[in-house]
Amino acid sequence: MIARGSLEELKYQILLSKDLNYINEDKYQEILNITKEVGRLLNGLMVAVDKSGK
Repeated sequence: MIARGSLEELKYQILLSKDLNYINEDKYQEILNITKEVGRLLNGLMVAVDKSGK
């Protein structure tokens, strides 16, 4: 759950970077797509760990 929280913090920091014009829209979308993939991987890991503990 800590990793999920950290991912959400990262997504906010990326949005802030875009809003402050440190990165452009294309770079923002590229990084956001990566965070979505990481989120899917994290969810898969959490499901696998949960199933192994039953």
